[in-house]
Amino acid sequence: MKNEKKYYAFISYKREDEKMAVWLQSKLEHYKLPSNMNGRTDLPKEIRPIFRDQSDLAAGVLADEIQKALEASRYLIVICSPRAAKSPWVGKEVQSFIDMGRTDRIIPFIIGGTAHAQDPMDECFPSALLSLPPEQELIGINIDEMGRDAAAVKVVARMFDLKFDALWQRYERELGEKRKRKHTAIVGAFIVILGAFALMFKQWWHIKENQARFVAEKANSLVKEDSPITAQRILLEVLPKNNNYPINRPYTVEAEAAFRKAISHQRTALKGIGTYALSIAFSPNGKQIVSASGDNTVRIWDALTGNEIRTLEGHADIVRTAVFSPDGKRIVSASHDNTIKIWDVLTGKLIRTIEGHTSNVNAASFSPDGKWIVSASNDGTVRIWDALKGEEIRTLKCPDFFVTSTAFSPDGKWVMASNDQIVIIWDAFTGNEIRTLRGHTRYVNTVAFSPNGKWIATASADSTVRIWDAFTGNEIRTLRGHTSGVNSASFSPDGKWIVSASYDGTVRVWDTLTSDGIITLENKHTKDSLNYVYCAAFSPNGEQIVASCYKTVIIWDVLKRDEVHTLKEHTRCVNSVVFSPDGKWIASASDDSTVRIWDAFTGNEIRTLKGHTDVVKYASFSYDGKQIVSVSWDDTVRIWDVFTGKLIRILERPSTVANSAAFSPNGEKVAVAGLWIEIFDALTGKQTQTLEGYGLGPEFAAYSPDGKQIVSASPDKIVSIWDALAGNEIWTLKGHADIVRTAVFSPDGKRIVSASHDNTIKIWDVLTGKLIRTIEGHTSNVNAASFSPDGKWIVSASNDGTVRIWDALKGEEIQTFEGHTGNVTYAAFSPDGRHIVSASSNGEIKVWDFPPFQDLIDQTRERFKDRPLTPEERHQYYLE
Repeated sequence: MKNEKKYYAFISYKREDEKMAVWLQSKLEHYKLPSNMNGRTDLPKEIRPIFRDQSDLAAGVLADEIQKALEASRYLIVICSPRAAKSPWVGKEVQSFIDMGRTDRIIPFIIGGTAHAQDPMDECFPSALLSLPPEQELIGINIDEMGRDAAAVKVVARMFDLKFDALWQRYERELGEKRKRKHTAIVGAFIVILGAFALMFKQWWHIKENQARFVAEKANSLVKEDSPITAQRILLEVLPKNNNYPINRPYTVEAEAAFRKAISHQRTALKGIGTYALSIAFSPNGKQIVSASGDNTVRIWDALTGNEIRTLEGHADIVRTAVFSPDGKRIVSASHDNTIKIWDVLTGKLIRTIEGHTSNVNAASFSPDGKWIVSASNDGTVRIWDALKGEEIRTLKCPDFFVTSTAFSPDGKWVMASNDQIVIIWDAFTGNEIRTLRGHTRYVNTVAFSPNGKWIATASADSTVRIWDAFTGNEIRTLRGHTSGVNSASFSPDGKWIVSASYDGTVRVWDTLTSDGIITLENKHTKDSLNYVYCAAFSPNGEQIVASCYKTVIIWDVLKRDEVHTLKEHTRCVNSVVFSPDGKWIASASDDSTVRIWDAFTGNEIRTLKGHTDVVKYASFSYDGKQIVSVSWDDTVRIWDVFTGKLIRILERPSTVANSAAFSPNGEKVAVAGLWIEIFDALTGKQTQTLEGYGLGPEFAAYSPDGKQIVSASPDKIVSIWDALAGNEIWTLKGHADIVRTAVFSPDGKRIVSASHDNTIKIWDVLTGKLIRTIEGHTSNVNAASFSPDGKWIVSASNDGTVRIWDALKGEEIQTFEGHTGNVTYAAFSPDGRHIVSASSNGEIKVWDFPPFQDLIDQTRERFKDRPLTPEERHQYYLE
């Protein structure tokens, strides 16, 4: 279509509507008309120019210029609104176009109000449009009804006599394609940015992984140096906050292994004492430790890091004891220089020296309110002093010299002291003797009240610890176990335990109610006669024990013990040990011809299953935990009732040799490994199937989780996978260089782990039969290996005396449990994966703690939350 005018359109509008006029002008001028639509070949490529008076008006007389522009425009587009309806200029422009006989070329573009409105305030048409005769009446394009884009397209349709629907559909398609191109461009740019960010993040992540591995190596060195607390603190800096979703920090096997090692390492050594430490005590808040030493000094230590805070010098001879005041602000020390000294904890300065004793002062301590001090001396007296003035209040005389220890009762009303083989109790206010405790056969080294004041604990050179009734003086029980003189004994904060230290080089923890020894901690820092433990005490929260030894003070973490129970009723080698499916019980099979069931929480034996007449090689629970199947060298396989201990049935077997047996997951069958694999009906005891293919016969057999396959381990150095229903061998897995002792499926049934006398563990792919990984680390035969319930870990048992935990994905060692004195014959996880049970050739069964890693991280962070690393420590361990 030939354009006979200069402008395609003239836009008439009120200044207040200029924004919409500008938008419409831009929309029309940038609109691309189709080159061929409805057969039209006269359509222009673009609709420009469009006249808008404010932008296109030349200099000159306003009315003349507007008139010329109107005459040069093919169409008049009127921006209609109540504002425009009242504008005289808009009205004149509309009227001019009408006067030119071009009414049909006027396009009302309604942006507000109503055309031909009843309310004059709402009218949007100029009066010239309202005055048109009915046959010339114009219909406006309303943006409120169509939307702005559709209204603009409709303007184009009217200008060029095109069908709006076709034009709008094309517009929407082009708009969609435009948006798609824009979206593609944005996505592409985002991908490029994301890629760059991912690369940067990958590099950063890699740096953090290497940092974690480096710190883990440093932490292992710190553990060897008896600084596990520092090891834990620096490892917290490189461990993720949430190990299940490691976002802020990468998880590394090395860091977890080092962290678990640091946690399980129960000792922190305070070194630098110079000579033997004769006494040791925590501050009331547990943050500091004070030691009294044979080098004439008193030292204050940081209980968390093990670092020395300050040395208090002033005594002229051995310092026998040093303890904090109840408020933790002072320390009182007793020395063989015949004096007692009081020190300021914060500054380390000497506050006062108390003199009066005529011989060595062996002990001194504060009263519960901190106002008094009681002391014991080789001059045969116990003296009470005013702690503020240093003046003597009263002297309590003993029947013999060498008063070795003394203490106030928790209420401060009594004073107690040890004098040779007896303990004397006095009224602290009157000095009257109340009672004497007799029973020890050699001199008493220390005395201590229980926290509630009802009991007294005494430690003696006769190798015993005794508990007495403080009110009657009667002996309640004697704690025996030490093999040499006991130097100290004291209660835990809750009074349930007693800790004792002995010349036999051990610290022992006892149950005050049962007299049972709970823990024995050995001083492995010194040897021979120098491994004496002079004193031991609980921390205020009862979680730690501090002990003084020759040139070393050791802190043991009582609650972070690896070993939970040791079960010792079997008299010979224990060949297998497993948890029940609910984790409440443990079943063990032994050379002593018995199967025993234990309480997994208390370690107590529940019952013994008797009936086998020879070595019991293996015992395992049914999947519902109600039955146990056992295999013995007496040529029988027996099924027992777990709750009653009664024999249910003996399997009818044609062969004699049997090495292991396992229930199918549904409990209906039992697979026995002997000369071959025999399948039995668990209900009737009759054999239903035989899987043959061995020369020497399998050592071990186990079902897959779905019961469709069986895996067997053989002395022929192979592992085989069988179809449990058809009896066909699916795979023969070769790779071990010696006897394969056990082979079991992973919980998802996709992998198999095998243990061999070639000192290795191997992981196999069930679907392909290919070897996934060989795990090395044990130094002797590996007797058993199995997966954790989540398949993440593998536990192994070896003749090297260790139980080890491995990362099943990478094959790296996570933790080693040491404590068995013989070959470790078997090990398995509990159903919740938090514990491990192991058995050894010396008849011991041990239960070990293996808490979730996140629990360890959270507990340790909580423990050290008030003790962040210093800038110097961060620099020292490359954490900045």
